[in-house]
Amino acid sequence: MELHEISEQLGAEGHQLIYDICEVAKYRLPGSEGERKGQEFLQKKMKEYGADEIEIVNFYTRAKFFKWWPRLSLFFFILSLIVFHYSPLITILLIVLMLVNVGLKLFSYSFLDVLFRKHASSNVIGKLKAKNMGESGNPKRIIIIGGHTDSTYEFPLGRKYGMNMIYFYLFVLICAFIWLLIAIIIFIINCFNGIPIININPTITFEWYYVLILILTPIIIWIVWNIVSFRPVPGANDNLSGIAVATAVLKYFASNRLENVELWAVAFGSEEGGMAGSKALSKILKEQMNNGTFPADSLWVLNYDSIASDGPLTIATAEPMYRVKSHDPIVYNQLAKSAKKVGVDYILKKIDAGTDSAPFSRLGIPSVGIICGGADGIPQNWHTREDTPENCDVKGIIHSIQSAIQFILDINESLF
Repeated sequence: MELHEISEQLGAEGHQLIYDICEVAKYRLPGSEGERKGQEFLQKKMKEYGADEIEIVNFYTRAKFFKWWPRLSLFFFILSLIVFHYSPLITILLIVLMLVNVGLKLFSYSFLDVLFRKHASSNVIGKLKAKNMGESGNPKRIIIIGGHTDSTYEFPLGRKYGMNMIYFYLFVLICAFIWLLIAIIIFIINCFNGIPIININPTITFEWYYVLILILTPIIIWIVWNIVSFRPVPGANDNLSGIAVATAVLKYFASNRLENVELWAVAFGSEEGGMAGSKALSKILKEQMNNGTFPADSLWVLNYDSIASDGPLTIATAEPMYRVKSHDPIVYNQLAKSAKKVGVDYILKKIDAGTDSAPFSRLGIPSVGIICGGADGIPQNWHTREDTPENCDVKGIIHSIQSAIQFILDINESLF
């Protein structure tokens, strides 16, 4: 049977797997009971597919921060308005705290998440040993192929406005910077006039900018409240589609054992909780590499995220918003070469989104992320209630499986 036919069969099975996981746990929020059920299901499925070994990597995530961070920023903004007459300096500090909270969240840093409780989460790793362990007793290379199991809350602005939601975010940030500038000016004027830094009996007079505050504040509240809702989404495309690829590739190579490559299919937990699962695993593996205990001569990582669309695969050369100026060119160029070999359309470019490959690349581990966006560049039904199994396009899953299998075959051949 040709690779394309095999990939079609595996793609159909992968699509069914998405239905099965959603039946076990329709919503799988980071660190939740639903995520735990999804991971337990995948642990059994990987064993059924022929994994030699299943490893569970446990960690903790403060995932609720990623629901509350917009509202936390809004709290700082509202509080800055309340204390303005008493202390423009405190207003300045609150707006700076708001901007820092937003900026660090957008660039995948940890900051105010420490204010939220820890919840247990896990990565599930299905391993296929290589035939040839070499003189060192280790395989020549481990290849991780991964996706994340967890789902998230709906992004109402994204659902309604698509990529145009960024203009709403920019509007709020511009308002915050203007308010910061006003507070700085008033603080300087107060200093020249000898007014205390904290003035418990301020003289309140009407100023022109109060009109702007009265008009804009309700708009800002509405925007921030609609960045992330309290409605969980099924996350079929984002990212059970990536899980479908990882498990399908595992199943294929369980029956077509590789000589030089040990394959790890990884179901990451809590990607929507700040990429907590990939951060945890990449840190462990980097420490093993540094102290000489990593069980292979080298490691490469592929992560598939939101690929159930009918369009070219986007092979990420960089993920700048997630602090990856460049993924490893050797990896992404080889994946592009393998995709071309089997007739899979692809685009090589940086992406504005982030995948679970980012934490690996930040640590210098050769990695690449793969997504499949629509005409507007956003993956199909991204973070919406419509992200259901029936709305997944199996073509993207098939193309991802086909190119991933060819990539691994090519790497295995190159290591002889």
